[in-house]
Amino acid sequence: MKTATHSRETELPPDAIMAVLKDLMLLPRWAPAFAESVEDAGPGRYRVKKGDTDFLIEFIVHEQSRTVDYLREIAPGRKAGGYLRVIPLPTGGSVIIMTVPVPPGESAESVVSFLDQELEALIKLSSSNA
Repeated sequence: MKTATHSRETELPPDAIMAVLKDLMLLPRWAPAFAESVEDAGPGRYRVKKGDTDFLIEFIVHEQSRTVDYLREIAPGRKAGGYLRVIPLPTGGSVIIMTVPVPPGESAESVVSFLDQELEALIKLSSSNA
């Protein structure tokens, strides 16, 4: 499976970014191409709806290492999804790195374009919540 990775720097501290990332109900506000709505489906599991499709994801947050993973079953016994990492910059601020699978028929470049939009929306939402 091919993946695409993109990053953005921001002056916001890592905790401001993580506050938004760990609130899964905010996902549709910064990643509407992935989720229109999110519902709780049990411990660590959520139902994501996008158009006529809905699917379960595992939501894994490691605050100490500043990682957030959104995983779904893509084939029996195989999981993949979005992987976000928030790294503090030595001079203040953060770097946000996101890696996602490239869907069949899509180019990595088009996926990176969506990632750039999502990371920009994440930074804006984190800024307004800070």
